[in-house]
Amino acid sequence: MVLLILGGSSFCADIESGYQDIYDKIANPDIYERYLPKSGLIRLYAIRRTLRDNKYDINHVLQASKRVINELDAMVLLALADRLDTAGGKYQRIRNDNPELQAEYASFAKKQREEPETLITRPGMESIEAFIDRIDALYAQANWQNLPAASPPLNRAGGIYVVKEGDFLRKIARDVYGDEDRWNIIYRANPQIKNPDLIYPGMEVAIP
Repeated sequence: MVLLILGGSSFCADIESGYQDIYDKIANPDIYERYLPKSGLIRLYAIRRTLRDNKYDINHVLQASKRVINELDAMVLLALADRLDTAGGKYQRIRNDNPELQAEYASFAKKQREEPETLITRPGMESIEAFIDRIDALYAQANWQNLPAASPPLNRAGGIYVVKEGDFLRKIARDVYGDEDRWNIIYRANPQIKNPDLIYPGMEVAIP
């Protein structure tokens, strides 16, 4: 039995096993909703209204919301991957050889591949935010006059892109063209890619 607060009123309810994480994302979304696009926020707010209006049938609402939350989780994972890529780019730019940060970044990359569900929990997102804050602080304090020039970006149209860990064709298309739905342009231009879902770090991909 837990005390829940929705819409300014409190009541007691039993949340069934397996629904607590869904409830946390709906009723206490703060950090979760930072990573959602507007379309995802609209859907999240609609579920929250339903939860508030049916607060005494809470487990039924949570069960019915599971599919939508899974779809929102996928959006959050994409946004988290972009944030981590940006932080990784900053880290590379300042040439900071901090073994703890390197290990932490490698840990996030491993979780993206093997345990993505751990990244969209509150502790997972908080750890990513803390990591990004540390990178941003280092980036802001860097002595830019003494840093070597950054390498030119590889993900430009008309060139060759070297696949990094965590990359997939939709993400590359979004970075290059600003439209993830153009992934098939890259796929058609690279006959060495037999399966569009299977690209690996180090692979050279032509960008039309």
